[in-house]
Amino acid sequence: MGGRDGCGEARISARSWHVAPQASRISVACRTLVRVRVSRADGHEPVRLGNVCWLAGYRMSRCCKQPWDALLLAQFAEPGPLIAGAKAVGDPIAVLPTLYHLVWTGRFHTDLSVRLDALSGVSCG
Repeated sequence: MGGRDGCGEARISARSWHVAPQASRISVACRTLVRVRVSRADGHEPVRLGNVCWLAGYRMSRCCKQPWDALLLAQFAEPGPLIAGAKAVGDPIAVLPTLYHLVWTGRFHTDLSVRLDALSGVSCG
């Protein structure tokens, strides 16, 4: 399940990467044939990576629904807690996908170095 967000590759353990000989052959073939470098990203903070992988599930524009986007932008003109702002706009089950999409696209900001939860502070970007 890899993608441009890198979340799928992050789920491959360092050990399995090194013991898979075909991975090395594929990497060499990519460099040789199409001049593309294939590498595995290391050193990501686990919490940040978990948050980014979660938000990546909401990256598609279909997650951003009207009228929630406009209402959320108005609600978070002043920073506030994630769930309180979502509840102020409507049913969180309906609203949260749009809120997560807005965080993914950078229109909203939150600290991704701490676990994303109901009390996470959110602000307009």
